[in-house]
Amino acid sequence: MPKELNYTKEQEDTLKGEYIAKPTRATVNKLAKMLGHSERSVISKLSCMKIYITPERTTKSGSPIVRKASLAENIGDYFGNRYPSLEKANKIDLTALLNDMIDHFGELDAND
Repeated sequence: MPKELNYTKEQEDTLKGEYIAKPTRATVNKLAKMLGHSERSVISKLSCMKIYITPERTTKSGSPIVRKASLAENIGDYFGNRYPSLEKANKIDLTALLNDMIDHFGELDAND
């Protein structure tokens, strides 16, 4: 007994054409409604087709996510050293310290 396909060839072509033209979550939502599948199903199919682009993760305010380890590493770069225990500090304090260092010392050159 042949396996029943969730998406026909025509639906796959529609997915590919629409999503490549405008790779956004709104397009995924539109395709899900149009094809009668869930949004998760459409994302999964696009992923299997190797055309889905994972959206950039951001904070609630829309700014990019910055890890405390990255902040601690950037602070250590100013002094040419590593301070792993800085990762235990509050993220707000690490950000303020790094910004103060940039204001006081200037941006760190990539060649330093």
